[in-house]
Amino acid sequence: MILAVNKVDGTAQEPSLGECYRLGFSPVLPISAEHGRGVAELLEAARDRAPVIDVEVPGPGVRVAIIGRPNVGKSSLVNAVLGHERVLVHAEPGTTRDTVDTPVTFRDRPYVLIDTAGIRRKGKVSEALEKLSVVMALKSLERTDVAVLVLDASEGVTAQDAHIAGYADEAGAPSSSR
Repeated sequence: MILAVNKVDGTAQEPSLGECYRLGFSPVLPISAEHGRGVAELLEAARDRAPVIDVEVPGPGVRVAIIGRPNVGKSSLVNAVLGHERVLVHAEPGTTRDTVDTPVTFRDRPYVLIDTAGIRRKGKVSEALEKLSVVMALKSLERTDVAVLVLDASEGVTAQDAHIAGYADEAGAPSSSR
């Protein structure tokens, strides 16, 4: 598990990072997907936590699920990593309805970024389509090698962020105490 705190556009948001450590993950990586700040460090952290495989990687590569609440910047992060707009980004919550797998190569190693729909509390989900989106996002954790939990720095850590981290842990997504 990697904890990426998005929307840290400058030093003004950095003091709120202390609250993010309460989730128990280390390191906490401040990023700004919109401006590309911290994206290289996030890629390095994902690379360091990806399983070491002595033989040829079967299939398309290491699977990295980008998870979090609606509108924390998951799709923006995917686009920032890719260096171009691959997935739709909009201010309206619920833009991402289905998981989107995107292959990418970083330092000659193949990866698949899995952009997921935002995961809201069960009580807040009313539409059948949104329920399906949440189920698909959670199912993506079952096929991932690394989970990146994205938080919104302007909102701090929420109870739902902790629940989502728990879902990743329950699914067996690799974690690190580094």
